[in-house]
Amino acid sequence: MPTDRDLNAFARTYVGLQKIRANYQQSLDAVQEPEKKQEIVAEVNGKIASLLEKEGLSADRYNQIFALLSTDEKLRQKTLDLITQERSKSS
Repeated sequence: MPTDRDLNAFARTYVGLQKIRANYQQSLDAVQEPEKKQEIVAEVNGKIASLLEKEGLSADRYNQIFALLSTDEKLRQKTLDLITQERSKSS
């Protein structure tokens, strides 16, 4: 079971991942050259790795928590509340 610290880190990471995706999606969609797409994907992956490290989560731990949210309604609601709070902080 994830701790409150894990859930807070997950919420911050989730919001951060959405921002990264929003920032790069248009560039990825616009680029046709495979080499350029690979460069963008590598940059995105680097930003994701940095975000996970900053929040103290491994990719595996993030994915474990994400999977738990689909099976535990109470945990999902708590996490959604944390994500909402995190989004309001970063607006």
